[in-house]
Amino acid sequence: MSEEVKEAAATEEAQSSPQEVITDLIKNVAGPSAAEIEKFKATHGDVFVYAFSDTELYIFRSLKRNEFRDLQMQLMDPKNNMDQLTYEESICNKCVLWPSVDKDHFAKSKGGTATSLAEQIMMNSNFTGPQSVALVAKL
Repeated sequence: MSEEVKEAAATEEAQSSPQEVITDLIKNVAGPSAAEIEKFKATHGDVFVYAFSDTELYIFRSLKRNEFRDLQMQLMDPKNNMDQLTYEESICNKCVLWPSVDKDHFAKSKGGTATSLAEQIMMNSNFTGPQSVALVAKL
C-alpha cells in the first residue's frame, strides 16, 4: 500500500464521528442491530452505551424513579440482607438492555464492572455526577 493511501486511510479513520465509532464498537461485539436499538429507544426513551473496551460494552436505559424507590426500600430493609454490591448489581440488572444479563453475570465479570456501570446508569438517570458541577452557576 502506498504512503498516500495509508495517510488517507488514517485521516479518514481519525475523522470518524463519535456515532460511527460507537456503531463500529457495537458491530465488533456482534451487538444489537440498528433496528433493535431503535426498538429499545421506542420502549425506554433514551438509551446509552458504555464501553469498557472494544470488546466489552453495555447498552442500558436510565433508572426510573419508582425503580429507584423500590431498590432503596430493599436496601434499607434489614430482612433483605442487601449490601452495596448487590444493590449495584440490581441497578444493572434492571437497566442493562444488552447483553442479556442474569443474576450471576456480574459475579463472573471483572470486579468493578457492576460498580462502574451502576454509576453510569445513575448519572444518566439524573443523579448527581461529576458533570453537574459544570452546570451550576451563581446568578
